[in-house]
Amino acid sequence: LNGAKEIGNNVMLTTCLNNIGELYKELKEYKKASQYYKESEEIAKNLEDKNIICILYLNQGEIKYFLEEYDAAIEYINKSKKIMYQLENNHAEGELYHYLGLCYYKLNDYEKSAESFLLGIKKTESMKNKMYEIDLLVDFVEFLNNRGMESKCEKWLIKALNISKDIKNYKKTENFSTN
Repeated sequence: LNGAKEIGNNVMLTTCLNNIGELYKELKEYKKASQYYKESEEIAKNLEDKNIICILYLNQGEIKYFLEEYDAAIEYINKSKKIMYQLENNHAEGELYHYLGLCYYKLNDYEKSAESFLLGIKKTESMKNKMYEIDLLVDFVEFLNNRGMESKCEKWLIKALNISKDIKNYKKTENFSTN
């Protein structure tokens, strides 16, 4: 961090601040994480680096969700989504819709919540991070269960189970080929 400041490398500085924010998020110190994301965001705006800003908005949205500031979370996530579509950069689209689904659920907007979860599931199907897809599916099943739609849960649980089996089989193959 100090090295980036000393040499005036704002791209590196933005990345460092974002990474510190990520560490605080992992430690569940969400207010500190938000401060680092915000500081990083201010520098990124001056760089006009839309990729970084897109990521930072999504990170802020996640943090606002954890801080139970759901309207602010939705605002940040929608800012991220707008930039994401301008850049045709959709690597985090599933995550974006996942958090929108969670926020709308907390705000009792169940129609938007279900719509967001389903969009997130669709977007994560092409992602390489299958564990994230399972997390989203489990949250959607919890949503359905809490809404009294237990009969619809089985389809999504089976999908999560099949992905889990695929991951286990892949890991077995990977371990076999490296031995």
